[in-house]
Amino acid sequence: GGDPFEAFRQAFGGQAGGFHFHQQGGGQEPFEDLLNEFFGGGQRRRGPRRGADLQLTLRLSFMEAARGVQEKTLEWHEVARDGRRGDRKSVDVRVPAGVDSGMQIRLSGKGGQGDPGAPSGDLFVQIEVEPDPYFERDGPDIHVALEVPFADAALGATVDVLTL
Repeated sequence: GGDPFEAFRQAFGGQAGGFHFHQQGGGQEPFEDLLNEFFGGGQRRRGPRRGADLQLTLRLSFMEAARGVQEKTLEWHEVARDGRRGDRKSVDVRVPAGVDSGMQIRLSGKGGQGDPGAPSGDLFVQIEVEPDPYFERDGPDIHVALEVPFADAALGATVDVLTL
């Protein structure tokens, strides 16, 4: 529990060509003031800790992602701070139409439980959309590849196409 700056003061303080430290108001050295500002001076925030943010992956079919889902239930087990498996939790997620892989839905206060008197963390739901055998997504656009015989394309024909 000694002074971490003492060795520095002894090595450089008062030597010719070295650094000279002088006391300022409050009794702290200039380098201590600077380091304390950057690193907090070893002081830690006290009080109840907020719960951890959690991230879960939600896999959706292409149609669910395109049309949206009013209610999709996610389930998981909490992990206690000591690493043991905790209680089973679940949450209903509303997925808006048009989501794509890599997007996240944030559910505020639905993450890990905080200390007594502290808020729960947030739950981040990572979206993963399964590919579709018929439709192909290209950003906000949806494409369909159809084979049309040359004669039908040249002479004109009616072709049925699935839509969303």
